[in-house]
Amino acid sequence: MIPHQAMNIRWDDSWKPFRVEPRAERMRALVNPEGVGDRLRAVAFAEIQARDGFLWGIKMFPDAPAEWRASWVAFAKMEEEHAQLLLDRAAALGVDLGARAVSDTLMRMFLRSTTAELFLYQIATAEERGMDIGLSMLEPMRAVDPASAAIFARIAHEEIDHVSTAKRFLSSFSLEKLQHQAQSLAESARC
Repeated sequence: MIPHQAMNIRWDDSWKPFRVEPRAERMRALVNPEGVGDRLRAVAFAEIQARDGFLWGIKMFPDAPAEWRASWVAFAKMEEEHAQLLLDRAAALGVDLGARAVSDTLMRMFLRSTTAELFLYQIATAEERGMDIGLSMLEPMRAVDPASAAIFARIAHEEIDHVSTAKRFLSSFSLEKLQHQAQSLAESARC
């Protein structure tokens, strides 16, 4: 175990020791320890991006409702805890965090947010996608590494609160409009 490694991996330090590139390397099949290691690396990095995203949102949107901002503080802490769980497991398995490229697509997506509600929509949809992916790989991962699967199950369960809280906060906004804004930003980023 590396104490507090997650808190020392920062956006302003290029997220070292991760090797960040515009596109992540394709993950290997989830049939051996290398495939598990790829997922530990990728999800730990996603959790760190979510933490840094919440912290960015707090600074970027000081006029966001106080309840939102308080939740973002709590969620940033939880994202860091999730990252640390994954980093500890990766260390136990000897996974080199910099051996394969990860992408900062999530953070780049958050940075394109122009309003607090668009930011919250983007981070919530990213968390929901991550939760769904995590749940879908639990069974295959259990067959290869039950300890890692248990960590992924815990994280997916805890992310449910993030998603439901965001949906509650956004209930008075047009989700269709936010989805359209998010899609427009994504399309303009591809150009």
